[in-house]
Parts: sequence; structure tokens; C-alpha cells
Amino acid sequence: MKKFGMILLFFTLFSHNASAVNLVKKVTYFDNAITIAGLPDYPPFAFYEKDILKGALVGPTIEIMKNQGITIVPAEIDQEERQDARIILTGTRSGKIQLFAGAYANTSSFNGLNMLYPAAVTNPVHIFTLYDKKEENIRSVDDLKELRGVVSKTEYFNDFYLKKLQELNIELVDTPFDGYKKVIMGEADYMLGGLYYNKIMIARHGLGDYLTYSQTPLFKMPIFVAISRVTPYLSLYIEAFKTEFSKPEYATRVKEEIIRIINDETIKYSGVVPPSFSLRNADETEEVEDLWDSQSEFIDEPEFNDNITGGRIVEKPQEEKPQKSIDDILEGI
Repeated sequence: MKKFGMILLFFTLFSHNASAVNLVKKVTYFDNAITIAGLPDYPPFAFYEKDILKGALVGPTIEIMKNQGITIVPAEIDQEERQDARIILTGTRSGKIQLFAGAYANTSSFNGLNMLYPAAVTNPVHIFTLYDKKEENIRSVDDLKELRGVVSKTEYFNDFYLKKLQELNIELVDTPFDGYKKVIMGEADYMLGGLYYNKIMIARHGLGDYLTYSQTPLFKMPIFVAISRVTPYLSLYIEAFKTEFSKPEYATRVKEEIIRIINDETIKYSGVVPPSFSLRNADETEEVEDLWDSQSEFIDEPEFNDNITGGRIVEKPQEEKPQKSIDDILEGI
């Protein structure tokens, strides 16, 4: 009987110890840091700056998930590889990278990833035109079918709207700069693109005085942080992210980061010299053309340099354009 009692005590203690081990497992499964990457060069959502991953979806996600005891660090990606979204996405699908900032639901490019709901913001797609050729009648994609449009290959769309764009008279160009040039030179009626991305690109090229955008977006695409499906404890991570992403504080933080990044870029590039083709298509085109024609043998036509941050070219005072408020900037979110 005594021997039976000892055996019973042994099993009781073993059972308690096993429960304790399970309890420790449940509490510490988030101990290991997970990695995050993003769209290679698509500010403000995700981009690299001096080898550091930044973006409106990156910083706030890292910050808020500390509430769940989850540590997130930028993934280590070679400088050449980080220029190619396909390489980054392959790494995320395989589980080498756990999180991806800037994905669209129901889009083949992001197969193998689980969207972390809810999306904090959308990527609103707007029409960009010259100030004096603003298309007031465009209310939907159908209104664009008779016009000439351009879209930069650097843009990201979900599959649904990508299919819609294929129904239009759209020319693909390599960069946003190529698209702006076609619009300003009259080779295209409009350019389509993400509002926040193009506000930054327009500022970088010194074209803020020449191009405007539609007050309302043609469409809005919810943009997500996504997680690899082969991440250990996937369901637990999804639940933790859902808890934090559902809080208003997260969406507010992402929106604030979008505004901050746009403002910082606008200030940083405020002195960029506009490219020569924009000057020749200003309101006072004839005066500028005459000046250049009469002195063409003495002066070189200015070439656009993306790295110029020096003083602004001063010719004639430009008509002052109303500045967008923060509420206007966030209209598409």
C-alpha cells in the first residue's frame, strides 16, 4: 500500500510539472524576435533610407506589437536584393522573413501570405493633371476611356483594379518622372497613381507648382501588413496582431506617420530645380522660350538632376496655389 502511495505521489508531481511546462510554453512563445520587410521603394508605406527600413506601416507596427510582447526587427536583406519585391516576397513566403509591409488582399503577387486584419489605411489612387487642365468631369474609371493616360511601373495595384486599368487607354512608363513629363508636355491627358507616393515623387522632382490631383480618389485599396503562412504559432500571432490592429490608436499612428513622411520629403526637396521641360510649359512659356532662343549660343539648357537640392529657379512669380490641409491629405485614407 505504501508503495502504491509513492507511485501515486510520483504521477501527481509529474502531472503538475508537465502542466507547469505547458504553461511556460504558452507564456513564452513570443520570446523570439520576428522580422519584417516591405515594398522596396514605395514611400510612405515602406522604403529603405540609408540601409534602414522605414515607412508608415513599419514603425507603428514595431511599436504597437510590443504591447503583446512581440519583438519585430527589420529583416537583413542585401542591398541589391532589396530592390526587387519578388525576392523579398519569396523570402517571406518561405518563412525566412515573417512580416511584409504593403500587401493587397486577393492579389496574386502576395499569394502565400496571410493579411493581418484590419488594414489601418488605404492606398488611394488619384488622377494627376496640369493645374490649368484639371479634368472636372472625371468621376469614375469609365470616364477615362476616351483620354490618354500614363501609369508608372513602380506603382502597386491589387488585381481587381489592375484589371480595370487594362480596359483604359493607358501607357506604362518606367518611372513617375517619365509620367509627369508626358503630362506636362501634352503627350498624355492624365497620370494615375497613389496619392501619397506621388506627392512625394512630385516634391522630389520640384514639380509641385505644375501638377495637381483630383479631390477624390478613383478607388481606394486597403493596404496590409501580411504574415508568412509558415510562421510558427501562426494562429497565435494572427490573433495578437488582430487585437492591436483593431485599436484606433494604431490607425491614428499610421496616418500621423504618413503625414510626417510627406511633410519631411516636401521640406527636404523644397529647393529642387524643376526640369527644363516644365519651365518651357509654364504660363509664361513664350517669354521663357524667347529668352532661351535669343541666348541659346551662350547658355546651356539646364538638365534635370535628381540630386540637386540648391536654390529655386526664379523667373516670374507663379500663381499661388491653395495648400492642402492635413484633413485634405488624409481624405483618401
